[in-house]
Amino acid sequence: MYMGEKEVFLHFEVQEELKEESEEYFLYPSMLDPAIDAGGYLLNAEYLPFSFEQGQFMKPLGEEFYSYIVSKDSSESEIARFDISLIGTD
Repeated sequence: MYMGEKEVFLHFEVQEELKEESEEYFLYPSMLDPAIDAGGYLLNAEYLPFSFEQGQFMKPLGEEFYSYIVSKDSSESEIARFDISLIGTD
């Protein structure tokens, strides 16, 4: 994990015992949730995802990928906004 002032870069890999199950999904839920929720590291708080403005997935992420999250400036103190990129290794 790399963490800057307004960005976090994380590496994710499906555990060996879950690899067969993960092949059944386009985006494996157990990997997707922490990959998009990790913006809380930047805020030193836990936030629940409320909505997503836009999502584009070109192909399945596979067993290994990176999550790059950048905090966006927000004038509303109760709402945290992020740009999230999920990047496959192939």
